[in-house]
Amino acid sequence: MKEELISIIVPVYKVEKYIHECIDSILSQTYKNIELLLIDDGSPDNCPRICDNYALKDKRIKVYHKKNGGLSDARNFGIDNSTGKYLMFIDSDDYIEKDMVELLYKNLKLNNADISICDCTFIYKDKKIKNDKRTDFLVMNREQALSELNKQNGFGFAAWNKLYKKEIFKKIRFPIGKINEDWYIMYKIFSQVKKAVYQPDSKYNYRQRKSSISKNTLINYNPILASSRCRRFIINKYPISSNEAYGNEIIADISVYNKLMLIKKCKIKKDYIRKNIKRNIYRMNSLNNYFKISKILQIYMILYIPIMYKLIYIIKEKKKSNFFD
Repeated sequence: MKEELISIIVPVYKVEKYIHECIDSILSQTYKNIELLLIDDGSPDNCPRICDNYALKDKRIKVYHKKNGGLSDARNFGIDNSTGKYLMFIDSDDYIEKDMVELLYKNLKLNNADISICDCTFIYKDKKIKNDKRTDFLVMNREQALSELNKQNGFGFAAWNKLYKKEIFKKIRFPIGKINEDWYIMYKIFSQVKKAVYQPDSKYNYRQRKSSISKNTLINYNPILASSRCRRFIINKYPISSNEAYGNEIIADISVYNKLMLIKKCKIKKDYIRKNIKRNIYRMNSLNNYFKISKILQIYMILYIPIMYKLIYIIKEKKKSNFFD
């Protein structure tokens, strides 16, 4: 099988401790025909020099230094400057298994797909947890892919565990200034595909960091805003997947509600989220077909015994594994 050029876009910002492992994992791929775009997003540490040094050693690397604009801006810059037929996004504090690119490309070509997906492993300081929610190989049409995207045990909204045909991004870019930017566009991306393929092997290593955007202690309402937009889009254009869209919004509600558990003066906002969860439950065709029993129990505790839920949640948080710095 002829190897076509794949552009791998890596935004770089304040990851001096992890950037070597990230870049080395990409350069050691069994699939060799890649261009690696390192987008230095105005990083104030030693990352710019590290990137430049790598470019001197491997001609496949292109380094761009730009003013800080955030993750979305760096990814969009990478898209605009890429020359490959296919795109991948990798976060600079993560790393990938040596056959990830080859696996995704092979599955995409053999199944004539527009997007190829694999699973991930969550990397903590003291342990690794494979995301083994799915065990089946899937070849999906557009409606099926959108449905799986929104499922609780689906393959997720993250941009980084996927290989895309570049043409999908012809009119789509990541939203500037948003946290959880993937949530805002992934449903739009999947609405462009004719076919998607998923393999449950964990090939992406997702480092869990205190200082990462997703672990920021500030309350981030973007999951609710983005999942609400996704739900409206799905209902209007692909109503067959509406149950999954409602369920996905409930998951987003819970993720924000959990953060609010740790803040005292947020009663009004917590009440609003509980009302939104209740509305979406009534809209769903079946709760059991979307959620596991444990998640259903969690939902009903939030709705009807929130004080007990808060106590259990705080205890559970204290027992969690240490994140990387």
